[in-house]
Amino acid sequence: MKTGRSQRDNIGLRENNIFVKLADYTLPYAGVDVYVTANTANPSWTLTLPPVGEARGETVCVHAILIANSETVTIEDQNTDGGLAVDALIVETGHILFFYSNGRSWIPLKSMAKLSVDIVESTALAIGSQNVSCTANTASDNYTVTLPPVAASAGDIISISAIRANSKAVTVTDYGSETSIADVVLDTTLDNLVLYSTGVYWRKLFNGEV
Repeated sequence: MKTGRSQRDNIGLRENNIFVKLADYTLPYAGVDVYVTANTANPSWTLTLPPVGEARGETVCVHAILIANSETVTIEDQNTDGGLAVDALIVETGHILFFYSNGRSWIPLKSMAKLSVDIVESTALAIGSQNVSCTANTASDNYTVTLPPVAASAGDIISISAIRANSKAVTVTDYGSETSIADVVLDTTLDNLVLYSTGVYWRKLFNGEV
């Protein structure tokens, strides 16, 4: 028996499943890779996922080609379907975010960035960072480590350790106006802070000296 193709299949035949976007855009379907840019010439904008029900079993992968000058790309669902519990945010070049539709919800899968980071000065951590080693000693000043956005980090665990902290302090603080944690100060060698993102809050799994 001859079977017809769905509208989604027909679109897939007509369109390339790779999108390059610089401004507000609503994806027509899932199963695509989207390359995004936000900078002075292309200020902060929003990428809207396709209807969650129509995308059941499919993914959307978003790649940050260039994110600069404090501009961002917000990823949201279609307001009528409530598919994504919390909007996701891309804040740095190189981020890669995956979203999977189970037909009822968009599920943010593991984000990818540089996993291990060695820092000696104030730094905003990339989404997906896991093992962060901080050096603060007599040759450096006190400085701040800023967590990535909690919503975009849903499911992630970050371990932040003071490798050396001789009379200097490393303060771990929330992203932007977020208030998930009170500032945590690492001021003793081998101080360690382990955090888990629920997508709404950062939860402290460990805070002490190892």
